[in-house]
Amino acid sequence: MTALQAVNEQRRQGFPWGCIEWLHMAGNGGPGTLSLGIVMVAPGSRQPPHNHYGDEQILYGISGVSNHTVNGSSCTLYPGTWLYLPPYTTHSMSNLTKEETRFLMAANPCSHVKDLEPQERAASATTAMSTVSDLTGQTNLQEIQNKFASATGLAVCIVGPTGLLLTEPADMPEFCRWCILQQGGCEFLSQGRELDGKQQPNWLKCSYGLVALSIPIEVYGATVMSIVCGYVFLERPTPEQAVAICKQVSGEGHRLGEVVALYNGVEMVTKNRLISAAELLRVTAYSLSKIFVSAARERELQEYRWRLLHERSEKMMLEADLQRTRVALIEAQVNPHFLFNTLNVIAESTMVGGDGATAELVYALADLLRFSLKRIGRLVCLGEEIENVRNYLRIQQRRFPDCFTVVIDIPPQCLTHMIPAVTLQPLVENYLVHGLTMNNAEKGLLRVSACQKDNRLQIIVEDNGRGIPAEKLEEIRGWLQLNTREVGHETGIRGVFWRLQHYFHGQAALQIQSWLGRGTRVTLSLPVQD
Repeated sequence: MTALQAVNEQRRQGFPWGCIEWLHMAGNGGPGTLSLGIVMVAPGSRQPPHNHYGDEQILYGISGVSNHTVNGSSCTLYPGTWLYLPPYTTHSMSNLTKEETRFLMAANPCSHVKDLEPQERAASATTAMSTVSDLTGQTNLQEIQNKFASATGLAVCIVGPTGLLLTEPADMPEFCRWCILQQGGCEFLSQGRELDGKQQPNWLKCSYGLVALSIPIEVYGATVMSIVCGYVFLERPTPEQAVAICKQVSGEGHRLGEVVALYNGVEMVTKNRLISAAELLRVTAYSLSKIFVSAARERELQEYRWRLLHERSEKMMLEADLQRTRVALIEAQVNPHFLFNTLNVIAESTMVGGDGATAELVYALADLLRFSLKRIGRLVCLGEEIENVRNYLRIQQRRFPDCFTVVIDIPPQCLTHMIPAVTLQPLVENYLVHGLTMNNAEKGLLRVSACQKDNRLQIIVEDNGRGIPAEKLEEIRGWLQLNTREVGHETGIRGVFWRLQHYFHGQAALQIQSWLGRGTRVTLSLPVQD
């Protein structure tokens, strides 16, 4: 799954101010793919101001009255009325009534790029230039430029934001090359920087009468480069003007005739040709801008995905560590009352029964503790678990002599199946603590049995004790159904159930039946673990 899929999966979102029930979640189709949801605002609640960065919304009142503030302007949404929230707005809402407010929300993703404020423009320029710097290494700007020059028949160059050439100019007139070499620059390049921020082609004219067009390519409001094309005459200078101009640029040490020849070699074009080139230039610049914007967004999205993946990985590791710690804590719990009572029994046996009875209890307790400590956090075969239960019952039968009988009926073929250590002892203990009746004429009976059905191991622990009141029984079943894990309440049946779910990855089942005054039956159904 993808995680989306993990969200789409989430239809209801709760907030301190209310909730949203999503009727439809947009996929990744971009603009035109709507998300629909019912928004419910609780009485007396308020949603703080927040920014709508990437979508536009329409709100339609269903019931109740809500107050909205959009970019500082307040309005009220009544049933049957609607409110439009454009992209890149600041929005807050409140419900000042005593009734819940409900309205339909339709959200549409937008690809609009907002013009940034000057202080934001500088901050975005760093991100934009970093993205373009990476992209220019993968994009053949020289080839794009040369194809544009071939299509228009005009000189073309691509210039960085500081006026430096990013490509080798295509079809540049020899006069312009000579001029750049002699003067160390080109007027068109500096003029293009001064026109930063204009979205249409800009007409430029240099001191020598040449004309060019320049259009900036912007990413998030920052000019990352410009395309300059033309370097032509729209009106050719007279011979006298040409000589006068060439005298200015030639300087000493150069033959005036050679410079005039280069100057006269500059092409003259019709105005409509340059206008046509301007439209093609606009389309080209728009396409490049979209490429760079998409690349910048993809880069930001990729960085966000990596951060999210890293955070999810860390969260999963922390949750796994926490779960292992909680399981180990449950398995490590030793009932202090049980130890206290056992030590009392041992003390009484020393005084009354002699050393033989005392030794038997000490050995049983030692085996019980050794099993709990060595097998903690592990799967053991059913035979080992049954032997642990026998040690536990030896101690308890000394505490309650002649009060109950134990029947263990386990087929040999089931004894090798694996279960979590200390699974059955809490169930047996429940009977002795809550189910055993001392004053009943009928002697207590505890029965532990097992069988294999298909690929599942079924273990039954049943007794003829007090039983569980119906209300308490429903409460226990509710715990099991919800699989709640409240700190401090993870021993007994709930602890057994949660540990089974942990070890068998949710494939275990625990069923409890009880009849008041007649006894209780707990049935475990586990996948066979050889």
